[in-house]
This record gives sequence, C-alpha cells and structure tokens, in this order.
Amino acid sequence: MFNIMDTVGRWCGGMPRFDLKIKTVNRCAYLRTIFIATFLLTDFKAQPTWIWNTDGFKIINLVLFAFTNGLLGTLCAVKAPNTVKESRRAIVGAYIGIFIAIGILVGSVL
Repeated sequence: MFNIMDTVGRWCGGMPRFDLKIKTVNRCAYLRTIFIATFLLTDFKAQPTWIWNTDGFKIINLVLFAFTNGLLGTLCAVKAPNTVKESRRAIVGAYIGIFIAIGILVGSVL
C-alpha cells in the first residue's frame, strides 16, 4: 500500500495541477510531523481507541503518509535547485540525485 501510494504521489508531483509554491511545500513538509503522533497513538492504543485502533484510520493514515511522501519529495527535488544561485544549481541537483540513490539503497538494505 505504501509503495503504491508513494508512486502515485510521485506521479502527481509531475503534474501542473499539483505544482505548489516552495513556501507551501515547506509548510506541508513541516505538517507531516503530525504523522509521527498519529502512528504513536495507534501503536500505544491511546484513548479514544475507537479512533486510533480502527483499521480504517490506520489505512487512511498510511495512505496519506505515503502520498505526501511521494508528492512532497518530488516537489522538493524539483524546486530545490531554484532556491540557490544559478552557479550552484548543478551542484544542488547532483546532491539531490546522490542522496535519493543513497536513501533508496539504505531503505533496501534495512
């Protein structure tokens, strides 16, 4: 489920309809910290359990987490080079590519 929705989010990141301003992308990335709390609340079976312990909530939480991961990750990678001086854009683009590859490698190994 995560891989499918992450792929959908990455695909949507390339569509003009989902093109967000860099400030909006940053705010959304900060808002994703809410997912840490929701995952902890479901794991520790916090009150009210009728919200946190339902399969529907867990699935929706995972779907939104995966979709925003793909969408915001793509938008960050696309927009990051435009936030630096023109002489450094190629370097930033290279770093983005390297760290995406390292992240995929580490994720696969783990």
